[in-house]
Amino acid sequence: EARQADAPLGHSASPLKESWRALRSVRELWLVAVVLLLSEFVLAGPWRFWQPWIAEKSLEGNPLILGYFWVLIQLLTLAAGLISARVPDARDTQVLPGILLLSSCALLFAGFSSGLAPAAGGFLIYVLIETIKDPLLSRIIHRSIESRNRATVDSIYSLVGSLGGAAGLLIAGVAADRFGLSILFSGAAAFNILCGMLVLLLIPSRTRSPALSFRSGRSSG
Repeated sequence: EARQADAPLGHSASPLKESWRALRSVRELWLVAVVLLLSEFVLAGPWRFWQPWIAEKSLEGNPLILGYFWVLIQLLTLAAGLISARVPDARDTQVLPGILLLSSCALLFAGFSSGLAPAAGGFLIYVLIETIKDPLLSRIIHRSIESRNRATVDSIYSLVGSLGGAAGLLIAGVAADRFGLSILFSGAAAFNILCGMLVLLLIPSRTRSPALSFRSGRSSG
């Protein structure tokens, strides 16, 4: 009975190790995932500090502005899901670097804008473009990793992303106190532009072909 009870515990570590090996076997995907996690680390500040940032640009100080802004963010998130669903599977690796670059440019414009309208407009465009990224990345992972490892890989990515975002918030808070929210937003956008360029370089030209995606080292048969 003791031997039977110990068997599941010994077996429980194998899916995690197997998923880690599967992720590392697709070298380009692993590197892109690392870059995107760095992006989430840096963007944690703008995602969480938009309320005081918008409030300080609102001369009237009307709290309803934050409520309207929150509703717009939710609507844009829904719209982003619909847009990402319309991107063909064969095109998602082509679209991913462009999403990072365009969303970063929108955030950079918002960070440098002094008025409420251009800053809010730039940030909302950033939200729309940026939230298209996660469904596309999930599709890329699912297509590149065997089905038995997909859920574990997704969980690992989400866990690391959450931990990185929490650490990013601590650093973003210190940076916002010292340099201000606009500098924080602009700096995060500039770093994310570098992330987009890295993703563009890391995704090999064969995966940007409409008919191809990431492949593991094993033969596809």
